[in-house]
Amino acid sequence: MAFVVETGNGDPTANAYADVAYVDTYHSDRGHVLWTGSNSVKQACIIRATDYIDKRFGKKFRGTRLQKSQSLEWPRLGAFDDDGFLLNDLDLIPGS
Repeated sequence: MAFVVETGNGDPTANAYADVAYVDTYHSDRGHVLWTGSNSVKQACIIRATDYIDKRFGKKFRGTRLQKSQSLEWPRLGAFDDDGFLLNDLDLIPGS
């Protein structure tokens, strides 16, 4: 399976919310020394993390999916944060 990062278009083939460079920086900034391995190993971890997010929290996400055919729960329309601010950037995935 190809590693396809969601870009905010509701890609029906996307299977990841973040790319390896973003996750590398995330772990580096936090001193996580166990985040190692080849890019293919890291991509598999990111895909598993994306699957977990969607399966664990997908039904709790606010708003509606951008496209009926998209493979992931984000991007979404009509999603508000806890302070009532609209998450109106279509390419915005909370936390990325």
